[in-house]
Amino acid sequence: MAHREKVDCMIRANRRVKEKEIANAAGISNERVHHIVTTVLGYRKVSAHWVPRQLIVEMKAQRKDMCSQLLELSTVFILA
Repeated sequence: MAHREKVDCMIRANRRVKEKEIANAAGISNERVHHIVTTVLGYRKVSAHWVPRQLIVEMKAQRKDMCSQLLELSTVFILA
């Protein structure tokens, strides 16, 4: 598994993980981890959580599905 995938998996598993912890687990330098996290993956740190800077396709689909479900529920609620 490439470093990019390792770093991404670790962040998705625990959004509070620190760059130093990622570097130790992946066996790469802190500077390289920072580059992968911020530049390659596009994450930024917000309130001790790593969050994507832009939505990826999977996240957009998940939000669309959730909105559709909420619209269906609101229609049922209004008609009842």
